[in-house]
Amino acid sequence: MDIMKAIGLSLATVALLVGGGVAHASGGQSTSSIPLTTSSASDLAAGTTICGALANSIDAKKVKPGDAIIARVTLPVLSDGKVIIPNGAKVTGHVTWAKTRSRGSDESELGIVFDRAVLKNGSELSLSLTVQAIGRESLSAAEITSQEPGQVVYSRYRNSIASRHVAQRQTPLQPSRPDADPREPRHPILDSGSHGAIGLPDLTLTESSDAAIGSMVKSPKKNVRLDSGTEVILRVIGARGGTAN
Repeated sequence: MDIMKAIGLSLATVALLVGGGVAHASGGQSTSSIPLTTSSASDLAAGTTICGALANSIDAKKVKPGDAIIARVTLPVLSDGKVIIPNGAKVTGHVTWAKTRSRGSDESELGIVFDRAVLKNGSELSLSLTVQAIGRESLSAAEITSQEPGQVVYSRYRNSIASRHVAQRQTPLQPSRPDADPREPRHPILDSGSHGAIGLPDLTLTESSDAAIGSMVKSPKKNVRLDSGTEVILRVIGARGGTAN
């Protein structure tokens, strides 16, 4: 009988020790977990620029205020070493104004505003943006819409530049403005220093920080049309909120 009691006590002791160990391990796991953090629009300082290309054409003859417009980010947007808006993300907005040329009006106008970034994971950043520059399309509509996420739409231009510089045994040139390169006068590549309408004859661009008006593209000679693939430089003028799922 004493032997049976001793065995019973030993088994009870082992059960308590095992149970305590499991509870400790479980508690340790819960207290050591690190919450994930996500970047938000507030991480983007005013003046930050976003390089993109229109994913759909915008024609003053066909659109109306409220129609959606989309640009695809072509270079990742960084802040303090963190990627806030990745390459391939979408920046969405809408048309604010559209006017065609007519007998009573010799000038065509197109107002556009971008106000939201849609990230690859489906989350969104609300932004206040102005259109700082627009430039002639460097890629076809098919190339813009078919590019894989993370693919830089400037690749064709960058590859041609790199091949030239390899032949010349020079350091590859960083993406810049090829309208300064007489060998590629028809394909301006915009950068953060670009302003206005670049390489787009008869078009002018006026920036606006008023989201109700948007930045205005005008032409005194033809109806305004921005083709799919037209390059855009957007500048942050303020953050309107954080990350939304």
